[in-house]
Amino acid sequence: MAEEKNTLQEENAGQTQTEKSKRVHNALKVGAIVLLIVLLALLIYQVVAIIVTKNKYDELISKIQYYEQRLEEGSEYEERVADEEWIIKRAHELGYWFENDRIGEEFMKPVK
Repeated sequence: MAEEKNTLQEENAGQTQTEKSKRVHNALKVGAIVLLIVLLALLIYQVVAIIVTKNKYDELISKIQYYEQRLEEGSEYEERVADEEWIIKRAHELGYWFENDRIGEEFMKPVK
C-alpha cells in the first residue's frame, strides 16, 4: 500500500502545470454543462406550468361568462320553470298523467 502511494505521488509530481490546468479546465466544462442542463430543465418545467395555469385561467373565465349569462337570463328561466310547473300541476288536476310521473296511493284517487 505504501508503494502505491509513492507511485501515485511520483506520477502527480511528474505532471506538468499544463496537464493539471487541462484537467481543471475539463472539470469546469463538465460542471458548466451540467448546470446548463439543470437550468434548461427548470425552464421547461416553468413554461409548462405557465401554460397549464393559463389554460385553467381561460377555462375559469369562460365558466364565469357562462354563469353571468345564465344569471342575466335567470328571470326568464325562472318564469319558464314556473310556467312548466303550473302546466304540469294543471294537467294533473284535469286528470292527465305523463309516463314519468310517480303515482302513489294518494294520486290514485280521482281528481274532483
